[in-house]
Amino acid sequence: MRYANPFETAPIASALVVLNANARRLRQRQTLRRLERTLNHLPSPRFLRSRTVEKARAVIANSPADLLVVGGGDGAINLALNALRDGPQGVAPRLALLPGGTANDLARALGVPLCVRQAARGALTAPRPLDLLTVNGQRFITTGGVGVPEAVARGSNRAKGWAAARLLGHRLYDCVAARAIVSATRRPVDIDYTDADGRARRLSTRCFGALVTNVGRVAGDLRLCDSTFDDGVFEICLLTDTSRAGLLSTLFALSAGRRVGPDQLTVIRARAATIQTPRCGFFGDGEGLATAERFDIQVEHRAVAIAGGAPGRAPDQLRRP
Repeated sequence: MRYANPFETAPIASALVVLNANARRLRQRQTLRRLERTLNHLPSPRFLRSRTVEKARAVIANSPADLLVVGGGDGAINLALNALRDGPQGVAPRLALLPGGTANDLARALGVPLCVRQAARGALTAPRPLDLLTVNGQRFITTGGVGVPEAVARGSNRAKGWAAARLLGHRLYDCVAARAIVSATRRPVDIDYTDADGRARRLSTRCFGALVTNVGRVAGDLRLCDSTFDDGVFEICLLTDTSRAGLLSTLFALSAGRRVGPDQLTVIRARAATIQTPRCGFFGDGEGLATAERFDIQVEHRAVAIAGGAPGRAPDQLRRP
């Protein structure tokens, strides 16, 4: 899914609206009806409300629509990005977001309103180009990782069915993370990577886990690092604390928006990387994407255009000093 020129997209003749009926903010019928009325201004809109991944993936992959509007969380966006690659070749449609999940990391990074009706009004605004990341061939656009981060993503997906999850919102991730840290162990990690200047480098360490990010934050408002989503570079953040107590302290500091030192969080900027560690799962956009001992991370530079959000810049994105 690539654009010859990300800033020049074809006029929209038709739109496909895919709504995840399982998403926390899209469950109420009244909300869905109001949302559909708001989106009726789109050219030839077709609506799909789906509770199954298989049906949504098939419809997206085979749709000729010029605009794909995705209602749901980061997992719904991930499904769409991977389904689009399996569809017909040629110019890919632009995307628009209707944040309906728990964390909504991509929407927050782009400045897309978390109110789905307000977000819907921006579906026809000028899109902006974003980088995509791949791990062993599977796409993701926000943050992924192994170790404790993967355990948190897996545990959070299970916990979203709890009654208390609605009250906690994105703070659910903090609770699940604290629980995961109690039983966490450090693992050997070897990283071969090309740095931001194109030089080949290698790092071997033991840590509680590694996060690979294109937006600089995860789980709603947990700040990891400075990051830009369209520069062809991503960040690898290593949880380098030597104790579980230290890791808990790091979690609370990052959740409060405070910076931490390299002895707690080591940040690597890379254009490509290979992460080797004992066999485990890798999550991306909150979803399980691969299970292996070796994870190859690549960038698809400005490979997707997404409409909506604050024009010109993303207010949630951190600026480099």
